[in-house]
Amino acid sequence: MSFWLNKKIDIDSIDSLLLEQACSARLIGGPGWTDEERKEGLLNWLEQTEILPKEESQNGAGYFNGNLARAALMCYHAVDGTRDSRADSRLLRVMYQGQMKDTAL
Repeated sequence: MSFWLNKKIDIDSIDSLLLEQACSARLIGGPGWTDEERKEGLLNWLEQTEILPKEESQNGAGYFNGNLARAALMCYHAVDGTRDSRADSRLLRVMYQGQMKDTAL
């Protein structure tokens, strides 16, 4: 993903299909998400996996494991997707909501 930063690609200039593919590969959002929501999610991903770690490592603040950070963010987005009523996965939402009586499917 750092090529986005190295090439100074403007997230706002990315077309909808490429944006959807980039987010889907990172488990960001779902089919009901708008382009603006996807851009926000992708910018957050870049911030957490590329920008902040680079700044911290330049200051000598420690070691950054990029693979671990990406795996943690993918897990977060997977769980976030189960809570989103616009997501395709009804089964995951049911599993997430567990025994709640007011299950919104």
